[in-house]
Amino acid sequence: MSFSIRTATIAELPIISELAYAIWPRVYDALLSKEQIAYMLSQMYAVGVLRKQHQLGQLFLLAIHDGVPAGFAAFEPNAAGPGIAKLHKLYLDPDRQGNGYGQRMIRDVEERAAALAQHSIQLNVNRGNKALDFYVHMGYECLQEMDIAIGKGFFMNDYLMQKKIGPMLQP
Repeated sequence: MSFSIRTATIAELPIISELAYAIWPRVYDALLSKEQIAYMLSQMYAVGVLRKQHQLGQLFLLAIHDGVPAGFAAFEPNAAGPGIAKLHKLYLDPDRQGNGYGQRMIRDVEERAAALAQHSIQLNVNRGNKALDFYVHMGYECLQEMDIAIGKGFFMNDYLMQKKIGPMLQP
């Protein structure tokens, strides 16, 4: 079995959209209503929205398992302040979890962010998401609890988390 992570092209944003629409209902079905999942997908993962995010500076990555897209990530340098990248997205097909692929994905993001002179990464994670334990295991600390109104009466009930990654050392 092979697993790799690479930069996604603009032409591959529809693949990321398809992955989100396939993964999100499986990840959030016990946490969010079907209506909120559909609303959030339309607001965050429609191809046009992903293109705009790309234009505004988000860097997209694709995780490939045995030649098939299996996950994605997106982060934005300096989005949370000077030297503080924001990890906007990190999702892996639930059938591929438990093999160390998520750890490889987060480390890849951290290395890329450090190479872009970022000293920290922030992310939001739903307070009920089992990924919370993953992020804690990977060294992220909770900074605060947040309830973010996102429209149509829906909220994101998240923790804001952060990890110091330091600048990448040059050889």
